[in-house]
Amino acid sequence: MRIELNNSLDEIVTAMTALRAYADSVAVDEAARQAAALVLDELLTNIISYGLKGSQHDPIILELDIADKNLQIRITDGGIPFNPFDQPDPNLDLPLEQRQPGGLGIYLVKKYMDEYSYRYSDQQNIVTLRKKLAPAPDQAGKGQ
Repeated sequence: MRIELNNSLDEIVTAMTALRAYADSVAVDEAARQAAALVLDELLTNIISYGLKGSQHDPIILELDIADKNLQIRITDGGIPFNPFDQPDPNLDLPLEQRQPGGLGIYLVKKYMDEYSYRYSDQQNIVTLRKKLAPAPDQAGKGQ
C-alpha cells in the first residue's frame, strides 16, 4: 500500500487509518500493529514538526508491505537530511529532572522495531522499518 500525506499533523490520522486498513487486509498480529502505530506516529510527528519546516509542497510518502514475514514500513520525505538513528539513546537511569529533553521517541522506535534503517537519496530522507510478524494461529506450532 502506498499513500501520499500532506505536511500537516492532521495527516497522522490518515496514516493511522491506512495502517489499520492495511493490517486488517493482511492479518497483521496485534503486537505488530501496536508497535507500528506507535513508531509511525512518532516519526511522522517529527518529520512534520521539524524536518519539513512548514513546507506544504513536500509530500510524505508512506509505504506498507509484507516481506519475509515482516511488516515493512517505508517513510520518504523531502525534508532536511536527518538520520534519527544516529542520535544517542537517552540516559534512562537519570532522574527525570536531570534528563535532556527529546530522544525518547526515537529510542522507542529502536526498541519496538526489529530492524530500522535510514538513507538519504535523491534529496529524500528514506526510513525503513521492519517488524517481525507472529505466526498465524493456524501456523503456530507447525514444523516443531
